[in-house]
Amino acid sequence: EGRAQKLDNGLTEVMMPGSPVYVKSLGEKYVAMSDSQATLASYKAANADQWTQAQGTVATDYLSKGDLIVMFNPKTLATMLNDNMARIRTTMKVELDKQQEEDPALVAFRPMIEFYYDLFLNASQTLLNDTTGMTMGLTITDAGISNGMSIQFAKDSNLHAIFADAPQAMGDFQLLPQLPWISIARFQGKHLDQQLILSLAKQLIPPKEIVPEAGQEAVALFASILDNYMLYDYPYEQMKVSNAAGLTQMVTAIDSGDQSKAVFEKIRSIIKPTVELFNSLMANVPQEGMGKFAMSYKENAQDIKGALATDYMSFSATGEMGMALQQTFGAPSVDIRFSYNDSGVVSVVGEELMLNQALAAVAEKPVIEQTKTMTDAMRPNLPANRFMESYLSLPKYIQQIQAAMLKQPQGMQIGMMIGMLQLPAELEPIATTASNIDGGMRMDSFVPSQTITAVAEKAMMLFQMFNGMQQGPGGAAQQEPQPNQVY
Repeated sequence: EGRAQKLDNGLTEVMMPGSPVYVKSLGEKYVAMSDSQATLASYKAANADQWTQAQGTVATDYLSKGDLIVMFNPKTLATMLNDNMARIRTTMKVELDKQQEEDPALVAFRPMIEFYYDLFLNASQTLLNDTTGMTMGLTITDAGISNGMSIQFAKDSNLHAIFADAPQAMGDFQLLPQLPWISIARFQGKHLDQQLILSLAKQLIPPKEIVPEAGQEAVALFASILDNYMLYDYPYEQMKVSNAAGLTQMVTAIDSGDQSKAVFEKIRSIIKPTVELFNSLMANVPQEGMGKFAMSYKENAQDIKGALATDYMSFSATGEMGMALQQTFGAPSVDIRFSYNDSGVVSVVGEELMLNQALAAVAEKPVIEQTKTMTDAMRPNLPANRFMESYLSLPKYIQQIQAAMLKQPQGMQIGMMIGMLQLPAELEPIATTASNIDGGMRMDSFVPSQTITAVAEKAMMLFQMFNGMQQGPGGAAQQEPQPNQVY
């Protein structure tokens, strides 16, 4: 009160710190705001119903429940990009000319670089031209805070076709062993137009005539990977855990059923030449300063009970990268085992015991009860039609970071500070999801209220503690008297 006044032109002037803001009523539900009185006075309201319809079915939750909604005009963004495309391409050419002068070896790769640059710009134009609506939404309830963004694609576009069909409802996690996880996630992509995705991906393969000899092996490998593309036909689940020593371990399981052998062989046909190419490239790269990197792959490396085959891959490093691997995995290398049985395919970063547990889980498909309890409680706050969902246990994640910090001398103090942030183990996890319906897709996150409260309480406790450390014996912050200062 007292800070707003009606103007003769029908606008309302609201006095804000520094400068006024002008507000114009657009009917019962909407207002327009601007820092320019002239601009707002001449503004003609858009058809709000047309705007909301353009956002698509995928944005219904935002528009009906959101406490804060931001809608973008993709056509304006597309026009801005199109108007500046010539300048962008000229800038690219000038920059490539400059780099070519500094490194003449770039000449052989320039046609391929220009190919990918054009591909990126054309894809950006297509994306904006094919988008009818973009919405960001924030919703605050007693249960927690949800936020996300949706994109609706035009009906005649490839992206609309990819996301046209809604996914099957997700049930319980049941491909993974019963372990206390740091994070757990799953994906199902069978409802997506796989052939269209593959045809679009193949546009990334450059024409042979512009590929220099040094890049032909890599391009051939990429083409081979796309030829073996089939993994998204099957749902998969993944969990990240930390063992007693605080080392990271991971399990991934693919529910491929009677096609497990074929899926396993396709994975093998992709990874084996990738390892060979990596080592070939590394052999020609000076590695004195950055350390040495190497990969190895061995077929049928182990005879594991319950497995029809087990392959072994290792990535090792020296220098700073090796130290980072040592802190995370307990050795200057990452060792991955790939196995399959009649029910599915699994990969494990961790001990052999975990591989046995993973093979048993993908065969028996047990419901992880603790995970079920958590996800059942959270699902009412998550969007429907999810094809991806992941959950992060904040208490266990903090414990893992603390364990990593305490292993290095320079991180001891940070590790001890993180230890003060320990949260109750039973806190509900933070959820991240991807969903689609009717040619639109959205990405969302949800943070439960109890998690927000627990973090806020710990943050306040730390603030008070550090503030107290800066206080003098009498409780007031000690300050040196300054000239012309009143205390």
